[in-house]
Amino acid sequence: MTKYKTYLEKTEDFLTYEAPALLVVDMQAGFFAPPERRDEQTKEMIRGCAGLIRGFRQAGWPVIYSRFESTEHCKNLNQRFFPKYRDLPDGGERLCFADNPSFEVLEELRPLKEELVFNKLGYDCFHGTCLDYCLRTQGRKTLVIAGVLTDECVFCTASGAFHLEYEVIVPSDCTKTYTEERKRVFLSTLDEAFGNVLSSQDTLAALSEKNRS
Repeated sequence: MTKYKTYLEKTEDFLTYEAPALLVVDMQAGFFAPPERRDEQTKEMIRGCAGLIRGFRQAGWPVIYSRFESTEHCKNLNQRFFPKYRDLPDGGERLCFADNPSFEVLEELRPLKEELVFNKLGYDCFHGTCLDYCLRTQGRKTLVIAGVLTDECVFCTASGAFHLEYEVIVPSDCTKTYTEERKRVFLSTLDEAFGNVLSSQDTLAALSEKNRS
């Protein structure tokens, strides 16, 4: 198999890249400024996610979406720890509540009607959700994780996937957090301890090479 450049330029690659699925994490309107106010890094990250989604759909591999949900019915630690989320000007006091537009996936990345969309109440997409069950019933072995935030939901989900014996890939150009330094630190940790961090282009190339029919 061709050697693809990982974030830390590892000399060995232990992944098989078999039976992939793409998980798009929390790419919701409430976590982004309106299109006219987005910086170039954010625009590039969204374009990267769109290209990755397009590549998975063309290959016939599953695309799955998570949405972070705020709710009055579960006053968990996550909601108590980040009350500021419900005071953002763009999201108002009902940021990521199901009855608020901020809950919806960005228009540029909207799921198809046949694609799985599930809601979660915390960082880890596996915790208290159907994700593991759905991946196993589809025979998926490799999980590509894109979305926000690199050091919160993406990182926790990658750790959860690793401990459930999924091979993990995080495309470096398809994730974002508050600062580039925080992103660098967490991508380095992911690449060292939980899987491979590749570009989205190399991710698709590696998966295509391994999964040719």
